[in-house]
Amino acid sequence: MFRQLTYITRRTNSSIKHANTTNTATYLYPETIKSNSGQPFDIWLAEAHHGLDAFLDDQINDAQAIFQQSAAESSFHAVGCAFIAYIEAISTLEPEKIQLALYQISSAECLVKQSAKDVHKQSSKPTTVQKGNFVPVYAENGPEEPVCISFSSPGSTYSSPFKPDQAASIQHKLLELNCMLMYATLQLLRDNWVGYIKSAYKLRTAYKTYEHLFHLITGLKPREYASRLQKTGETPSDHSNPQSTLSERHCTSCMLSALSDSTDSSLCTKTSMIGAMPCTHPRLPTENQDSVDPTQADSMIKSGIFFGIGAFSLIFSLLPPKGFHSSRVFAIDVLQQSYETKGLYGDLSGFFVLSYYSSLSFFGHNRLLPHSLKSEDTRNMLDQLKEKHPRGKLWDLLDGRMVRMEGNTEKSVDLLRDARRRNCAWYTAGTPGKNKIDKWYGFDFGLSATDKNMQHGATISDFGQFQMLAIHEMGWGQIFLGNHFQASETFFRLETMNLGSSIFYHYIASCCMFADGSYDKAALEFQQIPSLIEQKRRGGRKVLRKERFSERRIERWIERAQEMEPRSILNGTSLRRAVFLEPLWELIYLWNGFSLLKPAALTALYNCMETCMVRHQKILTLSEIALLYLMLGVVTRELGNYNYAEDCLRKSIALETKLTEDRWVISFSYYESAILYCLRDNIAKDNQTIDGTELIRILHCRSIAPLTEKDSSGSKMSGQEGIDWGTRLHIRWQLLLERLERS
Repeated sequence: MFRQLTYITRRTNSSIKHANTTNTATYLYPETIKSNSGQPFDIWLAEAHHGLDAFLDDQINDAQAIFQQSAAESSFHAVGCAFIAYIEAISTLEPEKIQLALYQISSAECLVKQSAKDVHKQSSKPTTVQKGNFVPVYAENGPEEPVCISFSSPGSTYSSPFKPDQAASIQHKLLELNCMLMYATLQLLRDNWVGYIKSAYKLRTAYKTYEHLFHLITGLKPREYASRLQKTGETPSDHSNPQSTLSERHCTSCMLSALSDSTDSSLCTKTSMIGAMPCTHPRLPTENQDSVDPTQADSMIKSGIFFGIGAFSLIFSLLPPKGFHSSRVFAIDVLQQSYETKGLYGDLSGFFVLSYYSSLSFFGHNRLLPHSLKSEDTRNMLDQLKEKHPRGKLWDLLDGRMVRMEGNTEKSVDLLRDARRRNCAWYTAGTPGKNKIDKWYGFDFGLSATDKNMQHGATISDFGQFQMLAIHEMGWGQIFLGNHFQASETFFRLETMNLGSSIFYHYIASCCMFADGSYDKAALEFQQIPSLIEQKRRGGRKVLRKERFSERRIERWIERAQEMEPRSILNGTSLRRAVFLEPLWELIYLWNGFSLLKPAALTALYNCMETCMVRHQKILTLSEIALLYLMLGVVTRELGNYNYAEDCLRKSIALETKLTEDRWVISFSYYESAILYCLRDNIAKDNQTIDGTELIRILHCRSIAPLTEKDSSGSKMSGQEGIDWGTRLHIRWQLLLERLERS
């Protein structure tokens, strides 16, 4: 089987490698075919940068026009077109668009490889010195051994190591890696095991290449770099100067030579020698030397390499403990450096950093977030990006999430509501953004006079996945505010838009209806969920762990209602008698919502939970008692009553040996005890050291055990949903331990 797979892979790669790039580009972009105009490389790079800026500013039509104008001859433009198709594919998940995006990415990759070959051929031609403004410098023993020199224009304070062809070769390699990543992630969306294997291979190849590139420009492997960063808390000295360039380490030609042999087992030996060997390649100016901006070339290369290795490391750091492992501190550091370069990949690096930070409200305590990112730094970064891209809905979404972290949930909901709404403004001839694009390039987008005065532009709000993300965030904000009726409507709407977790969204909406007092309607909605899950099983579709969780909860209520009244049908009255714990409390806790609630809401929750404990303690199951003690401990901790919180958490942990289901509750109780210790004894200020790290680690080890224990049949006692909640707990523990390590 694996021999056949290898044969298929080789045949596929061979077909793509020898595809006719010109014909492919002509098929994709027939209206943009031009003769070879000899446009300078830096012009294409600048246009690609402005095209990406237009996309991030929600001017998708303008971005497509910028990319398509030279997509047949410029690798940057072709990859830009493929990028827009890729975003549209993952945002809609439509098979036709996924197939089209895969085709465009393959075509762009072919053009990138062909362009890289052309650059290599041009660089191998003998170079003539013009204008008499350059004199080669040789070693004392003769012209056979020329040495490296720096070339800069008179009065310039910046010297770059790059010849245009050298910079182009590295940038083409980065573009090729981008194509590999886009193609691999799209293949993972298709139900094809051969595609899964190819995607895994491409992802591994891309990551290893980024590792080699990072080693080449820093002299350190990612693990070594992360280790130094972890020990000192500061960026290693190699990159302490933001103006440092690759010339301070080694010649770019040497880099390219080593990179071309990256599959060789001796690569590590080669790269370790590069920084110590004197460069023996003369740097001669080319015909287009005067038009190349060295700072732009350097920033693009650095931002591209740091963006790639940072994005990979950040994703790996969030995976479960089994499998890949990476340092999140390292990932954030290199992504921030990529953003600070203001290169082609800078804004994308900023997006990764802000997306990660703004999602922490669902996992970490707002007073115990890691030191690798500070709230004022991320706020400044977001403000800068919003100023640069004032129309971008993407930044409005991130702003809504960050405002919620800052404690203003009402404003957050308003921002998220505005972010999902389509911008219905018409582009007019007087729009600054439009004139700016015309001024940048001096070309016509092919629009008629009427279209130029009034054109409705596509925005990211048109993409389904963006809409669902904004609605999802808005729904949880409404729950935290206590607007249960609006939240139920929001999640019912989300159910109709989402095919993957639609049943669980139905469960959340039903819980909101129950919390709002609509018991009869909630009973009808709850009864539909087991039937929907059964239909899913009969259809051969996978039932998600969250859906199994909701199914178990509803089955428990139905059984209890029938015990109270045999042969009864679940209705509003029987549901109210069977449900002792508000199901929405459990969801708010699992989504880390208690730390985001206001004191008045926390006090009301505390009173309801205390009443429930007094009235129903004798008839509650052990798992319900453990869960109630856990939630009571968290609520009272947030209200500042640390002693009572500790007592509640201890009572929850004391039930560990008696629980046979929902054992994930015990794991979370250990985690909340660690949070309590940090808040009670140190109040966790940034300038204070948190003591008792060893105790925290002991609690960490104990919290893992209930999730991994197995019964006599070999199945995990925590249940399938315990695995899902265990993944969330893993991220929570990572954030807390990272805070302790950097304190």
